[in-house]
Order: sequence, then structure tokens, then C-alpha cells
Amino acid sequence: MEDTQYALQSIRKRRSGPSGELFSGFMETHTLWFVVSGSGDLYLDGARHPLKAKTVAYCPPGAIIDIRLAPESAAGLEVYELQVQVWELEERSGNRILFGKRLEELAPHILNEGVGLELPLDKLAEYAADYIFVSVWEENGGAEFARNVLASREWKELPAVRNGRIYPIDLELFKHNDPIAIEQQLMVQTELLTKVHKKTYYR
Repeated sequence: MEDTQYALQSIRKRRSGPSGELFSGFMETHTLWFVVSGSGDLYLDGARHPLKAKTVAYCPPGAIIDIRLAPESAAGLEVYELQVQVWELEERSGNRILFGKRLEELAPHILNEGVGLELPLDKLAEYAADYIFVSVWEENGGAEFARNVLASREWKELPAVRNGRIYPIDLELFKHNDPIAIEQQLMVQTELLTKVHKKTYYR
């Protein structure tokens, strides 16, 4: 896990059908199932795992799973399916979670010894994702720089901003890349993306 990188591939909302079945099939990639409401059962390679609201279940690639509504549940089962790409680095450098467009171009500036990439405002739309997490390094003029970006026309015209998909994150948590911090970061981002936190920021 020391040399593992992560990238969110897709998010899909699923609801149980009239028969109670929500999903059945073969897992082609690493998948997180975040339960929004209801209760149910996850059968992973035949083994039963109970599901309840505000919990997350992980299924590895290659697993055969079946998710269905619990017999005693009066309400339907509603979950978010988050597919995550995982790959290993050739050299040990700690972990990072990548979201966004043009990841192959961004990776050298973020992974390994990368220190980030500063983009001019007119290039922001080329790299901006559909969902954006925002943290601000306030030292050395960072706070003023962030205020200028968030007040700019280029920022306000981004689809993520117009659709209310901007989320603040705690820099103190997200600047670390050890396995424990990565696990916490994934949980926070899962909750934000699945609308556990309803408030919209930086719009």
C-alpha cells in the first residue's frame, strides 16, 4: 500500500428494484458501495455481509457479488457505487488520490516528488473536474490568491461551480499521504460526493 495510487473513475447511484435486487455481477475494478438509506445484504463470493445506512463496503476486482434489500426492510435500499482505479508506483513515494481530467499530464506534478502545478486562469477549464475539492494554503499570499481565483469569471463559469459541486477539504488532513490519512481522505470524499454534507461552498 505504500506505493499505491488511486483515481476515482465513476460514481453511480443505484436503488433496489421491485424484487429487492440492487446489483448482481462480476466486479471488474475496485469498488466502494456507500449506503445512503435502507438496509440490505451484500453477498461477496457467497459470504453474507449486512449493509445499513451510512456504511461503506469494499469489493475487490474479480469478486462476484450480489446486493439486495433486506427482507425485514420496509424502505428501499439506495447506494452509491464508486469505482476506483488503483495502480502501483515503481518507486516508493507515499500515496496520493487523484481526481480530474488529464491525469497523465498532472501526475508528474503531484506524485513522487511533485510539488503541484500552477495554472493560469484561462487554462483552468481544461483541467477542472466535474466535482472539485478545494483547500487553501494560506501562507505566503495563498489566502489572497485563493480569494482572487474564487472571485474570477473563469472560476464562476466552471461547470462544477455552476452545478454546486465544489467542496472544501481540510488541508491538515489532505496534505498527508500515509495509509491512515488516505483511508480518512477517501471516507471524507465519499461522504461529500454522495451528498452526506448538503452545504455547497465557493459558488
